[in-house]
Amino acid sequence: MIQRHNTRYDRPSCVLVAGDYYATREDIVIETVLGSCIAVCMIDERNGVAGMNHFMLPTNRQPESDAKAGRYGAHAMELLINEMMRLGADRYQLRAKVFGGGNVNKLREGNLRVGDWNTQFALEFLRTEGIPVSAKDVGGETGRRIVLFTVGGAVKLRRLGGSEAASLASAESRYRQSIAERLPKQPEQGDITLF
Repeated sequence: MIQRHNTRYDRPSCVLVAGDYYATREDIVIETVLGSCIAVCMIDERNGVAGMNHFMLPTNRQPESDAKAGRYGAHAMELLINEMMRLGADRYQLRAKVFGGGNVNKLREGNLRVGDWNTQFALEFLRTEGIPVSAKDVGGETGRRIVLFTVGGAVKLRRLGGSEAASLASAESRYRQSIAERLPKQPEQGDITLF
């Protein structure tokens, strides 16, 4: 997470990358760039709390440290909700806006593309938790840059095109590859594993 001053909107800004989440009562903007990842913006206008997460996959198949848990939707959603409640949000006043899930690399997980998988997870999680979705812009094959205005909960969205889209797809591929390289190797069939 990077904190800076956004000169375009003349206010403090928090820039999220995969695995980050941030909630606040302050009048700032929270920004991120999405490919197949999902960002869920949550707002409790009555209590003046807003936040956003940015996750890259619904669940984790390998044990991870707590510091990396936010990269996975199952943890990222709970982390954001818990932080908002710590700041005074009422869980029953939350509403959500969901963005991302673009299939920028056309990677497949079985018959389901990663962006589609992330989108299904986010919408199902919110439905199960009874958090209404007031806006969404998901799917397709392009990336998005979003900015959440924490006071009022408005979100500005810009679709990425040209060199920005190519750069995002390349960065996403490198990031996924680096994670795959860090996962423990599974023993080949027929190998003996000692416990």
